[in-house]
Amino acid sequence: MDEPVDDVHAIHLRTEDGWQIERQVDIAPEALARLPAPCDADAPVSEADRRPGTAATIHWEHTGHWTAMTVRRNGHLARFTWHAEAEEWRERPGRRPILAT
Repeated sequence: MDEPVDDVHAIHLRTEDGWQIERQVDIAPEALARLPAPCDADAPVSEADRRPGTAATIHWEHTGHWTAMTVRRNGHLARFTWHAEAEEWRERPGRRPILAT
Protein backbone atom coordinates (compact mmCIF):
# COMPACT_ATOMS: atom_id res chain seq x y z
CA MET A 1 0.00 0.00 0.00
CA ASP A 2 1.29 3.49 -0.85
CA GLU A 3 2.13 5.94 1.90
CA PRO A 4 -0.31 8.87 2.20
CA VAL A 5 0.93 12.17 0.81
CA ASP A 6 0.54 15.44 2.66
CA ASP A 7 -2.18 17.60 1.16
CA VAL A 8 -0.78 20.57 -0.73
CA HIS A 9 -2.86 23.70 -0.16
CA ALA A 10 -0.59 26.44 -1.48
CA ILE A 11 2.11 26.86 -4.11
CA HIS A 12 4.92 29.40 -3.70
CA LEU A 13 6.65 30.98 -6.69
CA ARG A 14 9.17 33.82 -6.89
CA THR A 15 9.29 36.82 -9.25
CA GLU A 16 12.50 38.15 -10.77
CA ASP A 17 12.37 40.99 -8.20
CA GLY A 18 12.38 38.49 -5.35
CA TRP A 19 8.72 38.77 -4.41
CA GLN A 20 7.12 35.53 -3.29
CA ILE A 21 3.82 34.62 -4.92
CA GLU A 22 1.59 32.63 -2.64
CA ARG A 23 -1.36 31.00 -4.35
CA GLN A 24 -3.84 28.40 -3.28
CA VAL A 25 -3.98 25.18 -5.27
CA ASP A 26 -7.67 25.70 -5.92
CA ILE A 27 -7.29 29.30 -7.10
CA ALA A 28 -9.86 30.58 -9.59
CA PRO A 29 -8.81 30.42 -13.26
CA GLU A 30 -9.41 34.17 -13.68
CA ALA A 31 -6.86 34.84 -10.92
CA LEU A 32 -4.20 32.86 -12.76
CA ALA A 33 -5.06 34.66 -15.99
CA ARG A 34 -4.41 37.98 -14.23
CA LEU A 35 -1.11 36.95 -12.61
CA PRO A 36 1.42 37.66 -15.43
CA ALA A 37 0.84 41.44 -15.46
CA PRO A 38 1.58 42.06 -11.75
CA CYS A 39 4.62 39.80 -11.96
CA ASP A 40 5.98 41.64 -15.01
CA ALA A 41 5.45 45.06 -13.44
CA ASP A 42 8.09 46.77 -11.33
CA ALA A 43 8.00 45.62 -7.73
CA PRO A 44 5.99 48.04 -5.57
CA VAL A 45 8.91 48.26 -3.12
CA SER A 46 12.42 47.57 -4.34
CA GLU A 47 14.74 45.24 -2.48
CA ALA A 48 16.84 48.25 -1.42
CA ASP A 49 13.76 49.87 0.15
CA ARG A 50 12.64 46.73 2.03
CA ARG A 51 13.75 45.88 5.54
CA PRO A 52 16.52 43.28 5.23
CA GLY A 53 15.33 39.75 5.88
CA THR A 54 11.62 40.51 5.49
CA ALA A 55 9.29 38.77 3.10
CA ALA A 56 7.70 40.44 0.13
CA THR A 57 4.53 38.55 -0.77
CA ILE A 58 1.93 38.72 -3.53
CA HIS A 59 -1.31 36.81 -3.00
CA TRP A 60 -4.85 36.54 -4.37
CA GLU A 61 -7.50 38.09 -2.15
CA HIS A 62 -10.88 36.41 -1.87
CA THR A 63 -12.34 39.77 -2.94
CA GLY A 64 -11.00 39.20 -6.47
CA HIS A 65 -7.68 40.99 -6.84
CA TRP A 66 -3.94 40.50 -6.35
CA THR A 67 -2.37 42.21 -3.36
CA ALA A 68 1.22 42.67 -2.22
CA MET A 69 2.70 43.26 1.21
CA THR A 70 6.14 43.85 2.67
CA VAL A 71 7.93 45.89 5.33
CA ARG A 72 9.74 49.07 4.34
CA ARG A 73 13.28 49.76 5.54
CA ASN A 74 11.82 52.18 8.14
CA GLY A 75 9.82 49.30 9.63
CA HIS A 76 6.37 50.29 8.36
CA LEU A 77 4.09 47.75 6.72
CA ALA A 78 3.41 48.50 3.04
CA ARG A 79 0.31 47.06 1.36
CA PHE A 80 -0.60 47.33 -2.32
CA THR A 81 -3.42 46.35 -4.68
CA TRP A 82 -2.91 45.54 -8.35
CA HIS A 83 -5.01 47.76 -10.64
CA ALA A 84 -5.38 45.84 -13.88
CA GLU A 85 -6.77 48.77 -15.90
CA ALA A 86 -3.78 50.99 -15.07
CA GLU A 87 -1.38 48.01 -14.98
CA GLU A 88 0.25 49.20 -11.76
CA TRP A 89 0.53 48.52 -8.06
CA ARG A 90 -1.18 51.13 -5.88
CA GLU A 91 -0.50 51.52 -2.23
CA ARG A 92 -3.44 50.79 0.03
CA PRO A 93 -3.82 53.83 2.23
CA GLY A 94 -4.13 53.32 5.93
CA ARG A 95 -5.14 55.65 8.69
CA ARG A 96 -1.62 55.57 10.08
CA PRO A 97 1.56 53.64 9.39
CA ILE A 98 1.77 50.25 11.05
CA LEU A 99 5.18 49.58 12.56
CA ALA A 100 6.19 45.96 12.01
CA THR A 101 8.40 44.64 14.77
